[in-house]
Amino acid sequence: MTEIDAGTDAESEEGTHDVDFTTHSTDSTNQHTGDQSEGEATDTDGGAAETVGSIINEFADDESLSGYNYAYLDEHTKREVRRSIIKAISIPGHQVPYASRPMPLARGWGTGGIQTSLSLLGPDDTFKVIDQGSDKSVNAANIRRLASNTADVETTADTTSADIIQTRHRIPEEVLTDEQILVLQVPVTDPLRKVDGSDAANRRRHAHRNYGKMWVHLYENVVEWGEINIAARYPTMVAGRYLMDPSPIPRWDVPKL
Repeated sequence: MTEIDAGTDAESEEGTHDVDFTTHSTDSTNQHTGDQSEGEATDTDGGAAETVGSIINEFADDESLSGYNYAYLDEHTKREVRRSIIKAISIPGHQVPYASRPMPLARGWGTGGIQTSLSLLGPDDTFKVIDQGSDKSVNAANIRRLASNTADVETTADTTSADIIQTRHRIPEEVLTDEQILVLQVPVTDPLRKVDGSDAANRRRHAHRNYGKMWVHLYENVVEWGEINIAARYPTMVAGRYLMDPSPIPRWDVPKL
């Protein structure tokens, strides 16, 4: 099983990006020659209304987004994300950034994860989405519909038949195989932000494997409550080297990773 933590646009330093869906129409006007009188002018209001109506009906009947690239993203974007994924797998636990593109989803609701998933999806893949622990939540349905319409892939609620699984807040109960990919939506990618809001200082801590402030934070939690009182986003060491935020999954789900 391959696990990929994908940060969302909620913490992007690129700023916000808005997608504008603009319909361009051509206004037809009546041309009058010197020989035509005003009474001979042709009234096109009825024809224009019929044309607009036919366009709307055609758009409503076509559920696919045929005007977009395969899997929505352009090939340069997908290549960049795939290279970042390869680097992240080669250095387990290391945070590898990639530029976030405008997506037809609200920032912070899986836009980073869906870009990862769309970059990996192929025509023969089966896609599963879990959000808030359920396949039937509104956000999960929207992400699944976007992938199905733009990549023409099969979607499923069965974990065992899925090739790529995107999830938030929970991981599947079934044991995944080496052929399956799990994409975790991570709202805050750096666990050290709990103890220090400076990204520059935290990058230095990762470079030197200096996680003393996190160990003190965990110790103080035990002293205050008598036991660990962190329900989710429990910091996790990867390959004994990098500290990782496993996303807002429950603490008892971390060992399953």
